Amino acid sequence: MKKLARLIFVSLVLAATLFAADSTQTQLPYNQEKYAMQAKAADENTPELQQTMQKQSAVKAALFSAILPGAGQVYAKSYWKAVLFVGIEAALWSVNYVYNGKAKDEDTRMRAFGDVHWSEQKYWSKIYEKAVERGAWNGSELHVGADHIILDDDYNNPTVRNELREMESAIGTHSLPTTKTQQYYEMIYKYLHQFGVGWDDAPSFDYYDEQANILHTTDHISTYRDMRDRSNGYYDVAGNMLKLVMVNHLASLFDAAWTVKSNNKKIGYAFRVKQQFTGYGYATTYGLNIIW
Repeated sequence: MKKLARLIFVSLVLAATLFAADSTQTQLPYNQEKYAMQAKAADENTPELQQTMQKQSAVKAALFSAILPGAGQVYAKSYWKAVLFVGIEAALWSVNYVYNGKAKDEDTRMRAFGDVHWSEQKYWSKIYEKAVERGAWNGSELHVGADHIILDDDYNNPTVRNELREMESAIGTHSLPTTKTQQYYEMIYKYLHQFGVGWDDAPSFDYYDEQANILHTTDHISTYRDMRDRSNGYYDVAGNMLKLVMVNHLASLFDAAWTVKSNNKKIGYAFRVKQQFTGYGYATTYGLNIIW
């Protein structure tokens, strides 16, 4: 803008001076020296004018930024904004990566803790005991130890395991996944009325049969729950970073389009010098083209 103002001021002063000089003459003779000087000025400014007049595409800028924030700003020659949007994008992805890593590490520790302190064998033994109490067990009688646990020879029998799973839907409100999925690890601490018996520090085999005890978590259950909460919290942070990544893409998209539209409204300018025939002869005319 300073350059534009300077060029306008100089050209207007020059035009006024030359006009005053020429107006004192009855004839308007051809002035080769002045014409050459002004023609040179026009030639020097024409490339700049052409560059100014080449309008950019707001759609292109928006698409560039939609793909990579900051790319549209580079297209619009707004380089400091490009650095800003690229920096934000890099920071968000970095935080996402770090917190995804933390979540996975905590989840791995939590699962290992659950595998050590929660027993499927105790859980299925409880299902068998309840089925027998209700007269719902149709299979062969299983051998149970003094601690209520089905002995390994029966427990490791595939037929017995299938029979226990068939009983589960009649005894409990949830079905334990056949593989150790995320749902598996969620269930063993969320639904203590059914799965609480499997924890190795449960006060007794029948402790969680009492509704009043459902809210009483053992040390191992509390530790496991805290690990699960931390893992979920880390995943939440990572997920929020992805949401902000989308916001950054949209912000860069709209800013790039707006910047291009603003650039296209800037004033173009150029000197105009030509010889014009009048009734008295040729006159050198000077001017300034303003384009917006």
